[in-house]
Amino acid sequence: MDWMHYQREGGLQALRHALAEYLFLTRSVRCSPDQILITSGTQVGLALIAKLLADPGDIAWLEEPGYTGAQAAMMEAGLACHPIPVDRHGLTPLSSAPPPKLIYTTPAHQYPTGVIMGLARRLELLQTARHHNSWIIEDDYDGEFSHTPNPLAALQSLDQDNRVIYLGTFSKVMFPALKLGYLVLPPELAEAFRHCQARLHGETGYLHQAALADFIERGHFAQHIRNMRELYAHRQHLLRTAMARYLGDALPISGGEAGMHLLANLPLGFDEWELQDAAARQGLWLRPLARHFLGKAYRNGLVLGYAAVPDERIAPASQALARLLESRL
Repeated sequence: MDWMHYQREGGLQALRHALAEYLFLTRSVRCSPDQILITSGTQVGLALIAKLLADPGDIAWLEEPGYTGAQAAMMEAGLACHPIPVDRHGLTPLSSAPPPKLIYTTPAHQYPTGVIMGLARRLELLQTARHHNSWIIEDDYDGEFSHTPNPLAALQSLDQDNRVIYLGTFSKVMFPALKLGYLVLPPELAEAFRHCQARLHGETGYLHQAALADFIERGHFAQHIRNMRELYAHRQHLLRTAMARYLGDALPISGGEAGMHLLANLPLGFDEWELQDAAARQGLWLRPLARHFLGKAYRNGLVLGYAAVPDERIAPASQALARLLESRL
């Protein structure tokens, strides 16, 4: 088979074709298969964007708090990373911030706060990108897992200027060891990105890509997403119930309209790191919200993932967390 040799196609054609149809039906993403670049994961996609669309010293706006992987990719490329606050509507375009070359955002389900960016803010962000001649990186890392009846379509579907680069991954929807992600690129960027990836990273996983294309085309992938969405909604319910039982109103929970995590809000000044260490000694893994700030943290909390936690472990883990917090809240 031709795809068993060295490749420069940007990914298996069958997978790119299946993805183009799937993304249009599920996320209203408008693209041809030629606009899709299959990568070995989100970090490779971010590295390509930073290398090809910005120069060292250029400004990148990053959500604050935000995804540490995006922070690392932009800093590794030598970009000047500016934290942009996230409010209840998502990333807040600031007129006082320096004009960006790149704007990174997670509008479908902001990581880690869980905020969903509304339509008005999305349009404002697109206008900001147009004004500054910026590129928007839309990371739709778990856009498939909305727990609301009518989730908003992808930001890319609103873009009239070809300023949005849509970033997706199969690590969240399938499993990390698959090591497959993808970019949906404006048409004028596709060839340069294909060439750069082939030169710098090579194209791998064509056997996996072929299996995944078949999985999507036969309808199994869509059914898998439906099954996982139901499972995650169920586990979120178990977590909320257990937290309410053992902690009551002592630990306010936010987020949950989408995704695979909740945010437990702690009082400002709370020592998240001491709590993390105490929990680790009991075999309980906690992720402090403070990890996700580029600057000084202006709020405290815990990012509580539930997707990979077996049902029977959720209540005991919540009870253990409650015991740890009893003398600290």
